[in-house]
Amino acid sequence: QPSPQEIEALLERLQALDDAHRDGVVDLPGGESLEVTNLHKLFWPALKLTKGDLFRYYAQVSPAILPVLTDRPLVMKRFPSGVDAKPFYQHRAEKVPPGVRSEPVASDDKRPQLIGGTLQTLLYTCQLAAISQDPWFSRVQSPDTPDHIALDLDPSDEVPFTQVLDVARWIHDELEALGVFALPKTSGASGLHIFVPLAPGTPYDAGLLFAQLVATLVAEKH
Repeated sequence: QPSPQEIEALLERLQALDDAHRDGVVDLPGGESLEVTNLHKLFWPALKLTKGDLFRYYAQVSPAILPVLTDRPLVMKRFPSGVDAKPFYQHRAEKVPPGVRSEPVASDDKRPQLIGGTLQTLLYTCQLAAISQDPWFSRVQSPDTPDHIALDLDPSDEVPFTQVLDVARWIHDELEALGVFALPKTSGASGLHIFVPLAPGTPYDAGLLFAQLVATLVAEKH
């Protein structure tokens, strides 16, 4: 993991390039480097936050987020024109810089996908204007055995968040009755994800069936 001093040096370099409206190369802990461009570009116009702010945010939280992303294929949600323009999802890794981790994953075409876990790979997703990365529930070495499942509460526009919370509480009640541990996370949009850890080696289909059973119980009772 990068040290606080290394993170601070990286932040200063990113800020200098941003302030100068210059492209450049940033040196990363461990001897890696990464070319970065357009750091001054507005990504959040209303907040006056730039692509450089995105880089600095991920650099700052990297000690916490990198262990969560390690060995997980990443699905990138890219916003090349900022948050006010339409984003798109990218699953496959195109030609990547040296050192950025990509590997073939279990899929129909076996094309490579970015694999999380390194600061260089994380910041490369920022260079691609990926404001969020959706990591797989499983790891690249064991794609058919997820570490957790998530019940995704994804409300339509007219549904208030209070109703989302009601459904989350109903799910909590069912899981508590079953003696199952779970944690809620905000989804990054308008809903919640309820994460349920799985025992090692649990097949994907078993996790899916469990989520469907819990959802059916809640739907029938409410």
